[in-house]
Amino acid sequence: MAGASLPDERFRKSLSRVVSRLARRSGTSFSAAAGHDGRQTVGRWQRRRRTTVNGTLAGHYQATGARCQGYPMVVVAQDTTTLDYSTHPGKRDLGQIDTAGTARGLLAHTAVAATTSGVALGLLDLTFWHREPSARGVKHQRRERPPEEKESWRWPATLSRVQSRLPADVTALLVQDREGDYFGLFEAPRRANLHWLVRVAQNRLVEELGDPEDPVHVAERTKLFEVAARAPEVGRTRVKVWRQKDVRGRQQRQERWAEVRVFAQEVLIQPPRGRGLGSLPVRAWLVRSEELDPPAGEAPVGWVLLTTWPVTDGRVAEQVVRWYGLRWLVERFHFVLKSGCRIERLQIQERRELESVLALYWLVAWRVMWVTLLARERPEAPAEEVLTPEAVKVLSIAVRKPVATARDVTHALAKLAGAEDWRNAPEPGLQRIWTGLRNLDNMSEFYQAMQEQDAIQG
Repeated sequence: MAGASLPDERFRKSLSRVVSRLARRSGTSFSAAAGHDGRQTVGRWQRRRRTTVNGTLAGHYQATGARCQGYPMVVVAQDTTTLDYSTHPGKRDLGQIDTAGTARGLLAHTAVAATTSGVALGLLDLTFWHREPSARGVKHQRRERPPEEKESWRWPATLSRVQSRLPADVTALLVQDREGDYFGLFEAPRRANLHWLVRVAQNRLVEELGDPEDPVHVAERTKLFEVAARAPEVGRTRVKVWRQKDVRGRQQRQERWAEVRVFAQEVLIQPPRGRGLGSLPVRAWLVRSEELDPPAGEAPVGWVLLTTWPVTDGRVAEQVVRWYGLRWLVERFHFVLKSGCRIERLQIQERRELESVLALYWLVAWRVMWVTLLARERPEAPAEEVLTPEAVKVLSIAVRKPVATARDVTHALAKLAGAEDWRNAPEPGLQRIWTGLRNLDNMSEFYQAMQEQDAIQG
């Protein structure tokens, strides 16, 4: 909570204690996790009108920006998830979150910074909103609304806020899925070392750019998918494909490494019709990937991407495909929040208070992601980079063996969560880590109480 914009400095220590308890008791109700004094703190905090989500996270944003400075380039994955509170009729001031208008809740948009190897460095933006019933108008009514009042505006708005929170010398790439295929994002002002990468959803009008020194080259406007289909092959690479299930929980795609062909072509994206005289074409690179040998019964994995990152050769095009594969980080982030922290079960009635408490859970989820993924990137890092020295001591006692490295930490946490400690065991996943951290925090609390008791007895 250091650096957080709080209505009163006295809240800083109290809210830090609340966040620690939420991490220690994730999966339980907020009341049980925060405790009586924690609930009192949050209640007083919420009654101050200056309390905001981004003010609460201001210190964390600063720390994330500082961590990003240690890397030549960072990926910022952003995505939106729905928080369904349809079974909580007592909650007030919620809105519709589905197209049918039957589900009630909130929408949350998250931007997570990560290294190019996939370690989550922290949050750079978090936004909550809900839809009013009147927002479900017919199509021509939605078109008449100003761009700033539409949900699609979250993409350029997030870019602007991320840019303001990253140090000027940090090179970053914003990665988003098909929802981010929005011309407002493409033309949004950005500094030279901030780029975007988006998966294509719309078959836009583009101009295929060739060699300007070629005397027979004639630029023609055509559809984007036509250009993608005939783009030249520039390389091949491997990307991680994550398991995917349908709404009924049936597996649609298994987890695997996929061998893909990569194609690339520079294009000039034309503004949509009715965009106005102020919009100009946007220069970008089209990158398409196509899986070579998918497993039997599964559709091949393939993406059509647009990016402002200069694709100067095949090696860079292969990197762009791998960078897009890091978008799974924000999906796993939301998975931790819903499955581990169980944020859709929070029994908080007022929307403003609910959003502020949710922001605290976003910090808890990042901690789980960071511990898990840092150990995979730097397994030999000192254990004290992951946990406090006291927690490392408690963990060593709990598993009855020295815990010296980051990899030792994650394997010991998995053991606390019930995993078998055999030689060729796979690296622990998020579920094991958050369960292990919760158990370790409880042990640390008990260990500290025993130390205090020994000191009193003399």
